[in-house]
Amino acid sequence: MIIMQNRLSLRRHHVVTTCIFALIVTACSVVSDDAADVRSAESFRAFEEQFFKAEFEYSPLSASSAGLHEYDTRIDDFSAAAYRARITALRDFGQQLERLLDGELSSDDRIDAEALELRIAGELHDLGTLRSWQQDPMQYAGVPGDAIGSLMNRDYAPAETRLRSMVTRMQRLPSVFEAAKNNLDSPPAILVEIAADMSRGTREFIDRSVSAWVTASEIDDTDLLQDYEAAAAELSSAADAFADWLVQDLLPRSRLDFALGEEAFLKKLYYQDMLSISLDELLAIGERQLQKDYAALIDIAREISPDRDPLEVINALKEDFPDPENLLSTIEDSINEARDFVIDNAIATVPSEVIPIIAETPVYARDGSFASMDTPGAFETLATEAYYYVTPTEPEWTPQHVKEHLSLFNPYTVAMINVHEAFPGHFLQFLYAQEFPTLTRKLVESPMNAEGWAHYTEEMMTEQGFNAHDPRFRMSQLTEALIRDVRYVAGVRMHTKGMTVEEAADMFETKSFLSPANALAEAERGAWDPTYLYYTYGKLEIQKLAQDYQEKYGASLKDFHDAFVRVGPLPLPLVRRALLN
Repeated sequence: MIIMQNRLSLRRHHVVTTCIFALIVTACSVVSDDAADVRSAESFRAFEEQFFKAEFEYSPLSASSAGLHEYDTRIDDFSAAAYRARITALRDFGQQLERLLDGELSSDDRIDAEALELRIAGELHDLGTLRSWQQDPMQYAGVPGDAIGSLMNRDYAPAETRLRSMVTRMQRLPSVFEAAKNNLDSPPAILVEIAADMSRGTREFIDRSVSAWVTASEIDDTDLLQDYEAAAAELSSAADAFADWLVQDLLPRSRLDFALGEEAFLKKLYYQDMLSISLDELLAIGERQLQKDYAALIDIAREISPDRDPLEVINALKEDFPDPENLLSTIEDSINEARDFVIDNAIATVPSEVIPIIAETPVYARDGSFASMDTPGAFETLATEAYYYVTPTEPEWTPQHVKEHLSLFNPYTVAMINVHEAFPGHFLQFLYAQEFPTLTRKLVESPMNAEGWAHYTEEMMTEQGFNAHDPRFRMSQLTEALIRDVRYVAGVRMHTKGMTVEEAADMFETKSFLSPANALAEAERGAWDPTYLYYTYGKLEIQKLAQDYQEKYGASLKDFHDAFVRVGPLPLPLVRRALLN
C-alpha cells in the first residue's frame, strides 16, 4: 500500500504552490496551430492552476506533504465553517469546469478535465453527502502524526528550521481536537474506537519517534528546545484528552451501523475510480476471482505435498519468519532480488539506481498496515527519498500476537511484498512521477490505478518466472491475492449486504488463511476503507489493458509497462483512453 494508503481518509489532498504554478503551467500548456485550441488549452490550464491553488489554501498540511515547505507552520482549518466554505468553492469550480468541458479541448486536456471533474464530485460527495467531517473521527485523530511526521521524516532543511515549524504546528494542533468535538455527530462506533487508539498513539509517537529525532538532531538552541518540550507536553495531553472524550462521551452516543449503503457505495467507487457497474455484477466479479484463486492455491498446495492437508501446507509457509529485531534486515537483504529480476528480464525500465529507505512504520500510521511505501511529494526538490515502511511488533503484544504478525514476513511473502511496494510496484511508479506532464497527473491519484498496479505486478512477476524454482513462492503470491479478493468481497458485503466485521474476519480466516489477529485487522479496515476492492479490480483491469495495448501496437510487455507508468495514476478508464487513443 501507499502510505498513508493505507491512510486514504486521513489526508485531504496533495496541492501545489504558487511559485511552481507558472513554471508548470507554461511547460504543460498545449500549443495548437489553431488559435481557438490554444485559447481553450490556456483556459483549462488557468483553471487547473486556480483549482490547485485553492486546494492548498484549504489544506496547508497537504501542501507540506507535496513538498511546499513555505506552509510548514500552518495547519488546516477543521471548523464547520471551513468545510461549508469548501463545499461552496467546489460547486463553483464544478460549474467552471463544466463550461470548459462543453468547449473545445485537446484529448489530453479533456482527460485531465474529466479527472478533475471526478475529483470535485467525489469531494462534494464525501463532504456533503457522506459528511465525513461529521462521521469520521479518524480523520482528526490522524492529523498530528501527519502534520509532524511530514516535517520530521525528510531532510529538506536544517533540523533547527524544521523543529521551529514543528513547534508552531504542535501549538496549533490541539485546535483540531476541539473542532472534532464540535463537528462529530453519532459516527460509527468502530471508527470511534480506532480513532481513540490512534489518538493515544500520538503521545507514544511524540515520546518515542519525535523525541528520538530531536535528540539525534543535536540542536543547541535552548529556547527552542524548551518551546518544543512545552508544545509536545500540551499536544500529548490534548491527544489523551481527545481519546478519553471519544470513549467516554462520543462512543456511548455512536451508532453500530457503519455501512455506506448501495447508492453511496457505488457513487464513491465512481468518483474515486470512474468505475460504473451494477452492484450485482461488481460482487459477482469479486466472488469469481476469489473462487478462482482459492482453487488455484489448494491445487498448488496439493502439488507441493500430496499427502498433507492443503491448509497444513499453506500454514507451513508462515513458520519461517524473522525475529523482531531482524525484521527490517529481512527486507533489506531481499529487495534487490526483485529489482534485478525486473532489469534482467526486461519487465520495465528502471530509471534510477536509487532504492527506498527501509524503516519502521511511524507509530501513528500502524493501524491496519503491515508494509507501505511513503514517497515524497510531487514538488519536493531536496528531500526526495522514499520510505519503505515495515510495521514492527509492539512491546505489549502477547507472544501469540507477535508470532501471527511476524508470520506474514516469511521469505515467500516478503518476496511478494518487495514486488508490490518496490520493484516494479509503487516505488517504480514513483520514480516516473517527475515525468508526469501536468498538474492534474502529478496531483490526482486513483487508488485503483496505484494499488491495482502494485497488485498486478505480483501476479505478472510470478508468471514471468520470478522465483519459479520454488512453487512456494507461487503459493505465497496466491495467498496475497486471496487477501485482496476477500477484501473485495467483504468490503462490498459489509457496506451493502449487512455483513458484520466479525463475519468478515471469519471470511479472512477461512478463505485467505489469515491468523485471527490479522483477519480482524483486515476486517476492521473494511469499515473505514470501504472500497478496498481496488486492489483486485484494478489488477483485472490492468491485465485487460496490457493485452489490448500489446495487440493494438504489437508491443512487448515491457513497452506496455513503461507506457503505463508514464501516464500518471489517473483513473484506469482515462489511462486506457490515453494509451489506446
